[in-house]
Amino acid sequence: MIDPDLSIWLVQLARAARGFGLADLPDNFDELAQDAQAQIAAVHAMEIRRRADKGDRNAVGFFKTHAHWPYGIPSSPKHARTKPTVGFLTPSMTYPGGAESWIRMLVSRKDDRFNWSGVAVTGKHRSLESFAFIEQFCPVLVGVYSAPVLARESDVLIVWGIDDPEYLVPDFTGKFLSASHGCGGWTEFHLRTAAKWETKAAGVSKAAAASYPEGVTAAVVWNGIDPPDVGWDSDREATRTKWGLGTGEKAVGFVGRYSWDKNPVAAAQAVRYLGPGHRAVYIGDGWKADQVKAAVRRCCPDAIFVPKVSDIWPALAALDCFVLASPSEGMSLGLIEAWMAGLPVVATRVGAVPELEDHFGRMVHPVPIKPSGRVLAEAAREAMAETATWKRAQAVALEHLTADKMAQRWNDLISETINVGGD
Repeated sequence: MIDPDLSIWLVQLARAARGFGLADLPDNFDELAQDAQAQIAAVHAMEIRRRADKGDRNAVGFFKTHAHWPYGIPSSPKHARTKPTVGFLTPSMTYPGGAESWIRMLVSRKDDRFNWSGVAVTGKHRSLESFAFIEQFCPVLVGVYSAPVLARESDVLIVWGIDDPEYLVPDFTGKFLSASHGCGGWTEFHLRTAAKWETKAAGVSKAAAASYPEGVTAAVVWNGIDPPDVGWDSDREATRTKWGLGTGEKAVGFVGRYSWDKNPVAAAQAVRYLGPGHRAVYIGDGWKADQVKAAVRRCCPDAIFVPKVSDIWPALAALDCFVLASPSEGMSLGLIEAWMAGLPVVATRVGAVPELEDHFGRMVHPVPIKPSGRVLAEAAREAMAETATWKRAQAVALEHLTADKMAQRWNDLISETINVGGD
C-alpha cells in the first residue's frame, strides 16, 4: 500500500497530467479506491518522467508548470524567479470552512506583485473538492513533510492554525504573515508563539486581531465573498417546494458548519417559540452533524436538513430569516452571505459585528450569548417585520465585503510583508 500522503499527491498529479494530454486514465478512475488510483497514477508518473528525461517538450512543460510539487520533482531556484513567491501553511482544507474558503478566494485572484507558490496542508482534514479548485491556480501539497517543500519555494509563508511554523520549516529564511480567523481558546493557543516568528500579523476583525499575545500588533483585514450572479433568487419557490415548505411558511435558517461552537440549535429554538407557520431549515455539514441534527430534532421534529451545496445563493433565497448565535466569531462568511442575500439576520454581537455597526449602523437584530428560545423568537419576529436593517446590511456587504475588496486588502498586506527590511 502506498503512503497516504504520497497517494494523494500521485492522484493529483495524474489528474493534472490528464489535462496536459499526458495521462490516459481509465474512464472509471475517479470511482476507484484511493490506493488503486495511486497505483495507476504511479505508473503514469514514471512514464511522464521518462518522457521528460528524453526531452519530450509536453512532458518537460508539464514538470515546469508543476515545479513546486514534492517527491522528487525538481524545484525552481530562487535566482530564476521573476517575482516574489507566496505560499500558505494550513492544518486543514475542508469545505465549507471559513479559513479554507479564504484561501480559495485569495489564490483565485492574481496580483502582479507576486506569484502563488502553493498551499501546504499539514493535517488529515482535507477536501478533494477544494484541492481541485486550488490546483487551477497553484499546487496543493499534503502531509507534514509538504511544509519544508513549500518553504523552499516561497519568499513569504501565510500561516493559519499552526502554532509553531518554525518547527515545521526550520530552514525557512523568508518571512511569515500570520492570519487570525477566530477568537477564543483554539485561536489563542495557535497564536501563542506568534511574537517569536511573525513578520506581519493580521486578523479578520478587531476581535480576531485581539487573539494575538501581548506585544503583537495585528492589522485588521475584513473578510469578503463573491456576490451572487444576476437572477440568483429566481428559483425561490421551486427550492421551497423541493424542501417541503408550505405556502406562506417562514423558513428560519442556519447555514454553515455543524459544530457546537456555532450554537447551531439556536435557529430551532427560535422556531419552537415562533410557533405554527415557521420551520427550521439547516444547510451545511460538519464533523458534529449527527449530534447537531439529533439536538435540533428534539427541539423541532419537522426541521429540514439540506446537504451542503456548491452554490449557496438559491438556498439563501428560499429562507426568510438567518440565525447565527455563536458565542464567538472572527468574521463569519455565512453572515456576509446572508447580508448579501438581503436576509433579516438575528445574531450575537461578536466578531466583526460591533465594528461594522460602529462604521455603518445597525446590521443585525442582536441577541445575547446563550440566548433563550423566547429571546431568539422575539428577535426573529422583529427582524422579519422590518426592512431598514437588512437593506443597510446588504448595501454595506455589496460595497465593502466582496471577495475582490478582501483580496486587495490582503494582497496589499502581503506586498508590505515582502518589502519588510527592504530598501
